[in-house]
Amino acid sequence: MIDHLTGYRLLDQCGQSAIEPPAGFVKLLSTLWCEDERALAAMGQIRLDLRTDAAWVSPMRAARQTAERLSLDGKEDPELRELNYGNWTGRTIAEIDQEQPERLARWISDPDFDDHGGESVAGLLKRAGAWIEKRTSARGRIVAVTHTTVIKATIVHVLRAPPDALWRIDIAPLTFTDVRHDGRRWAIRSCGSPLPIAVS
Repeated sequence: MIDHLTGYRLLDQCGQSAIEPPAGFVKLLSTLWCEDERALAAMGQIRLDLRTDAAWVSPMRAARQTAERLSLDGKEDPELRELNYGNWTGRTIAEIDQEQPERLARWISDPDFDDHGGESVAGLLKRAGAWIEKRTSARGRIVAVTHTTVIKATIVHVLRAPPDALWRIDIAPLTFTDVRHDGRRWAIRSCGSPLPIAVS
């Protein structure tokens, strides 16, 4: 469904010198479809091979469930919420394309489009960009459990890419994207990587 794909892992902030230890980092992790209860149950409890000093999580169900399975005790942050799809919530792209092809085309081509009663892509990009910029001076290891669209919007912001780049980025469920800061600017370290699972 359009609004249920969640994701995790966010940013990594490093010192200005390659010799200096990392000042901090954030990881964005991606999650399962919210309604995929069988996959979630089969996933069981997973222990990440990842030291975490602070964690945030979207308040939406899929993100909270994924954080729980990953044993992450994250603080809910509404800025990490999924894109609001308005009247299209719970519908597939194919259904919308069949019934409202012109409006769907406008939504994809016009970042300010919000005639579906939800959030515009421009609004999402602004929100995701503001969230990561607030972590510029963060210290320690930060993990954020959020949605794939929020992760893609963060990537667009970091790369200073045009809004339509959002549609050219794919993030798989249960992967992480690593974004780092060197004291001057953000940079993508890795994107859509497998979760670092601890081996007992």
